[in-house]
Amino acid sequence: MEVILAIKQIQPRAHTSFAGYSSDAILTYAIAEPLLSIDEVVSIMAFIDVNLPAAFSNASLKN
Repeated sequence: MEVILAIKQIQPRAHTSFAGYSSDAILTYAIAEPLLSIDEVVSIMAFIDVNLPAAFSNASLKN
């Protein structure tokens, strides 16, 4: 929760955006998840060069 407090000190009411590159995407999501759980708005979550979890590897991305 210390990370959330630090983020809220910098941006108390603004929409927050996060980006994570490669394995840092896991950390990015771990930081955003508690904010989402308290109904804070995370307007952008960008994951760059990340492998999809195994659960999605067989999923079709077609409509």
